Amino acid sequence: GLRRAIGASDGSIIALFLRQGGRQLTVGLLVSGAISVLVLYVVSQFAGVGVIALTFIGLLVAAIVTALVLSAVFISTRRAVLQEPAVALRFD
Repeated sequence: GLRRAIGASDGSIIALFLRQGGRQLTVGLLVSGAISVLVLYVVSQFAGVGVIALTFIGLLVAAIVTALVLSAVFISTRRAVLQEPAVALRFD
């Protein structure tokens, strides 16, 4: 609300929140990626499933999480941007 009240465009506000969400998502994916490499190696040794199949599943899960996080950030930011600045400032 404050950014809109001082004249920021809707697109710049949405881009700002998407960048912030993207940074947090990147850190989360890097940490979980490092952990999942170890877990996938152990699972592939005991489960008899190939490393390629487990890698594909891991990448698929990462892509789904990325889509969900970015869409959630976009939808909530867009909803906030569509409000009047005075209404948004009252809730901040």
